[in-house]
Amino acid sequence: SAVFDLYFGWITVATIANATALLVALDIDMTAFTEAQWTSYMIYTASVVALFVTLKRKTWIYLLPILWAFYGIHAKHKADWGFRSSYPEVMTSLQIGFGALVVVFIIIILKKIASKDYE
Repeated sequence: SAVFDLYFGWITVATIANATALLVALDIDMTAFTEAQWTSYMIYTASVVALFVTLKRKTWIYLLPILWAFYGIHAKHKADWGFRSSYPEVMTSLQIGFGALVVVFIIIILKKIASKDYE
């Protein structure tokens, strides 16, 4: 159902964010990666999970909260009140992930319109 897909998208975003927060809280040694590298890896992970779930469930609604989260992260990284584009690898991973998800989003929407299946 549409409500489940939307909620599942938020759960995906929250799970990845909370897993990262847990690793930080547990003071796990992550010196092998910079914070920007870790953030980029999590963005790519979220993108791959989102692509897999979207293609498996054939739903565009699931992508909405993930795209919104990516947009919000990008806005903060670009803004003067945020990181002022200080982390180009994060910006690149967001653009790649967002772009891939938007392409899949559009393809699914077009297929739904062609089949007159609007959910």
